Amino acid sequence: MIFISETWQNSTLDFHIDGFESYCVPRTESLNKTSKRGHGGICLFYSTLVSDGVTIVDTDVNGIIWVKLCKQFFNLDDDIYICFAYVPPQNSVYFALHPIGFYESIEAGVRKYSDLGKVALIGDLNSRCGNVSDTLQSRDDFARFINVIETDYSACDASGLSVRKSMDSVTNASGQKLIDLCRCTDLRIVNGRMGV
Repeated sequence: MIFISETWQNSTLDFHIDGFESYCVPRTESLNKTSKRGHGGICLFYSTLVSDGVTIVDTDVNGIIWVKLCKQFFNLDDDIYICFAYVPPQNSVYFALHPIGFYESIEAGVRKYSDLGKVALIGDLNSRCGNVSDTLQSRDDFARFINVIETDYSACDASGLSVRKSMDSVTNASGQKLIDLCRCTDLRIVNGRMGV
């Protein structure tokens, strides 16, 4: 699978590459006849050899494609749902124009599809997370606020994971949203981890 963001595509036609299926989601304003060029846009390519095991289950014109990898086809224990997403930079006009945030849309999908299988989030999220931990470090820190904390909540248990070490020490607002998303949905950031 190959995910491409910022395709600047200004039509609903998919790209054609021999041996691959493609699914493209251009931005709505890129389809406007007065637009001089396309804006944003995302496209997913996958081999025709696996097309029977790949299903596009949801899309969002703001830059999200949800894909299901069928457990029977790929001989897996669970279906895998992959969110391919493009989140524009937080200082862009496009980012500011959306009343429902990109991360909120992604979180809704993660919650929906994690009930059906395993979930992964991949893409260009324009999120700078520095070295902020994507896991809750200790349940005890929150015990005074919550009477009962579920004992099977694995986001609180970081054992077995190496510590993230990023060369980029800056955290921006989108990075904090990604960290919050990881903490509340049990996702983990792979970038910056060694020996996982």
